[in-house]
Amino acid sequence: MDNGLRRIVAIMGLACASFAATAGVLESSQQNISDRSRIERQWRERCVESAGDDPRHRPTIFEGYRASGYRGALEPDSIWSRSVREHHLPDKTLYSMRYAPSPYGDELYESIEPVSDTTTFVAMRKGCAALLDAQGRVLIDQFNKYESVYLHDAKKGQGMVLRLTRGAPDEWGFAFYTYVRIRAGRIAARAPQWYASGICSQAGKAVELNEKWPVTLRAFTEVCDGDNHWGLLRLADLKEIIPTAYEGVGQLTVGMVDSPASALFAVRRGALKFFNLDGRPLDVPDAQRFDTYWVNFHEATDYVVLFNDTEKTCRIYVRPLLTALIDEAIPIVRGDHCPEVKDPLYVGAPGLLEFSDKQGKRRRYQVDPNGLRAHLLPD
Repeated sequence: MDNGLRRIVAIMGLACASFAATAGVLESSQQNISDRSRIERQWRERCVESAGDDPRHRPTIFEGYRASGYRGALEPDSIWSRSVREHHLPDKTLYSMRYAPSPYGDELYESIEPVSDTTTFVAMRKGCAALLDAQGRVLIDQFNKYESVYLHDAKKGQGMVLRLTRGAPDEWGFAFYTYVRIRAGRIAARAPQWYASGICSQAGKAVELNEKWPVTLRAFTEVCDGDNHWGLLRLADLKEIIPTAYEGVGQLTVGMVDSPASALFAVRRGALKFFNLDGRPLDVPDAQRFDTYWVNFHEATDYVVLFNDTEKTCRIYVRPLLTALIDEAIPIVRGDHCPEVKDPLYVGAPGLLEFSDKQGKRRRYQVDPNGLRAHLLPD
């Protein structure tokens, strides 16, 4: 068993004594992290019983009041009052949906909380949560924590996105989570799978690239399937625009880290693949690394250089859609350097790109004044 799985089992053992026996079964049966489905099934079956008495893991019971009054004073929640019925038992109070038809009307919960409107609710029973519509029908169940997700450039009527979590929510634990978009009491969109946190890590070249060009787009989030397979999820429609099949993902920018992204990239077995912001593959060859720079023509022109270290060549592309500046590969010079377009402001040969091809023949290109295309000059 690798160190990651030993950590997982140790965390599960600390989480609850009642789960210790199961943890022993997991330790003896799992050989690698690809057996994460067995771990997830245990969490799903037992939901958060493994949280034990740790107050950090204990679900919050909603009793019909919100701190919405003056200086945070508790006030009755009108949606809850209209939609939820109380059942006073000798030792506790349980709740049901007021307008739930049979058989849902018999469903009693320890807590029912309105999520965002009059049509969607989160109900808790024995530490396990379910997302309900106004009639008490279960939209999705077997999670123990939820939180709303801010949608950048959200459109009116789009609904809201929730992140649902299964497992210990503390920073030292691991968990599985998914996203769901609800609108008018229905699931309008749902992420294609449950993702893992606490047991994934990018490695090797993916780490190096991601540290320099991390995903900072607010409309996207990096996701991992638990086997260290990374992808990129678009929050607006909850589609994996880059599937969870890579060692890491990032965004391509020129200049400062917070510059607008024009493309995305993913790493697999040391090779880079590039995508536009809708996840469609760009028509550029795979590369082992890339770099960026800009040249000050009438307006700044951004260039992206893709390096093929196997062939010892580089290619120059113009941002944002990675269109080729010239149609040929350029030999890499001085170890790892690619010839650059000369900046008109600082050199005597404005917009000139020159290099020697593989046969040693000198090649000279003149870049158009807009910086978007270059033409071969005669000898």
